[in-house]
Amino acid sequence: KVIHLPSLPMDCEPELLALANGFTDHEAAHIRHTDFDVLNAANLDPVTFYLFNSLEDWRVEKKLSGFFPGCRKNLNWLIRRFFVEQAQPRAGDDSPALAVLDYVLLTVRAWDVDEVTSARQYAASIMTQHFPDLKEALDAILVKVYIQCPDTAAAVGYARQIAMCIWQWE
Repeated sequence: KVIHLPSLPMDCEPELLALANGFTDHEAAHIRHTDFDVLNAANLDPVTFYLFNSLEDWRVEKKLSGFFPGCRKNLNWLIRRFFVEQAQPRAGDDSPALAVLDYVLLTVRAWDVDEVTSARQYAASIMTQHFPDLKEALDAILVKVYIQCPDTAAAVGYARQIAMCIWQWE
């Protein structure tokens, strides 16, 4: 019931407004469309929670944008900023395990912002090198998410399926 915004830069007003709009729309989408009772009852481990959050972020943003089409513009700007324009290398970026998690995140982000596709393809190439055929197994689940993920319980279920798929490669 409370929106917590991350630290925002104070020295660039147009960007600050765009960040505030995007983050507020994103968090408002969770408030409106995430069933926190279902999420809490799921008691997800950290990897499955990360996967769930990737799916749920996409799902709730899609629902919010259906009611408020202007939000889609704000959310797409935020996705472009963080996953395309200002994507920063992270410690462990060459980790095959991180590439698997990034692949899932970048796949759902590419559903709304096509420019994310090159980063998604890079994660896929690392993943394919180390885990042959895992991409196809993940894609089979992700296409189901794209077609029908009506609620938080479904996102939890898909995240568990993806996690099981990944753990089979561990």
